[in-house]
Amino acid sequence: MLSYEIDGLILTLRASGTTTIAQRKPVFDAVRADLRVPNGALILLDVRKVEAGMGKHVVIERLRVLLDELGPKLGPACAMIVTLRILDQASMFQAEAVGFGLLVKLFSDEPTARQWLGAYR
Repeated sequence: MLSYEIDGLILTLRASGTTTIAQRKPVFDAVRADLRVPNGALILLDVRKVEAGMGKHVVIERLRVLLDELGPKLGPACAMIVTLRILDQASMFQAEAVGFGLLVKLFSDEPTARQWLGAYR
C-alpha cells in the first residue's frame, strides 16, 4: 500500500507491505494532479512497514519509478524513515539516488527527518 499527504513543501509518502507498480501508479498520478503539491516538493518517505528482502535491482527500479512518476513534483531532497530491518535496502536506495541527483538521508523517526528537510525550505 502507498499513500500520500502534503504539508506545505513536504510530500509524505507512506509505504507498507509490497506493492506493484500498478498499485503505486494511481497514487503517483494523484500526487501529480494535486494542486496542493508544489513542484520541487521535499519528500518524506516512510518505509518502516515495507517488506524486507528486496534485491538491488528492485530497489533501483523503485527509485526510477519514483523519479519518473513524480517528475517536476520531486524536489532535491528526500528523507527516508527506516528501521534496522530494512536498513540495507534503504542504504542501496540512498547510494543509487546520488546518481539521479537526489539527496537521500536516512532517519529512524519522523520529527528528525522533518527537521532535516526544514533546512531545504
